[in-house]
Amino acid sequence: MMGLARTTPGDDRPGPPSVPGSRSELSAVVETTEDGRRSCTIYPTDATGVDRMSQWITANGDSFVELGAAE
Repeated sequence: MMGLARTTPGDDRPGPPSVPGSRSELSAVVETTEDGRRSCTIYPTDATGVDRMSQWITANGDSFVELGAAE
């Protein structure tokens, strides 16, 4: 997995390395709405503050497929 790049304007801190083959630990939160729809948000475990608000991805339940179907 490649490192995530910061895109905050004016942020001159160096971002994490984008090195092919490097890995970051990720966390995930699965949420279910009142009508039963589920979504999963994935983010870097060590992200804090502004980084945690900007370095995430969310997918809805119908976005997931069985691993064998993606091959």
